[in-house]
Amino acid sequence: MTASAPVTGPPPRTAGNPFGLVAFLLAAALLLLGIVTRILSYALPQIVRDSGASVSTFTLVFAVTGVIGLLIGIAAAILGIVGVTRPGRAHALAGAGLAIGIFQVGAWIVSVVGNPIVGALVTHR
Repeated sequence: MTASAPVTGPPPRTAGNPFGLVAFLLAAALLLLGIVTRILSYALPQIVRDSGASVSTFTLVFAVTGVIGLLIGIAAAILGIVGVTRPGRAHALAGAGLAIGIFQVGAWIVSVVGNPIVGALVTHR
């Protein structure tokens, strides 16, 4: 009898990571929100001008989208952390969601802190 070669199958599959998937989907939603906000930033002045609405309406829309972006960013970061720390699970999507979520939160903080500073510097010239 001859020794037969061991039977090998496909490599073991890494278990899915639902936290990582949701973190990534939230990060994708952040990117879409950014695109929509950018489009609105070009279209809304004309809409406000044509409709006779006040500038405060313009400001309110961007404040709401900023807060929504912050909340989605926090959720993506938290779920990304949970997804990355789960052993034996795929981490790529969780890492992407974590990175984009942290970037969104950081960008929001810089915007909230930086805009008043720049405004104060510009008005005091």
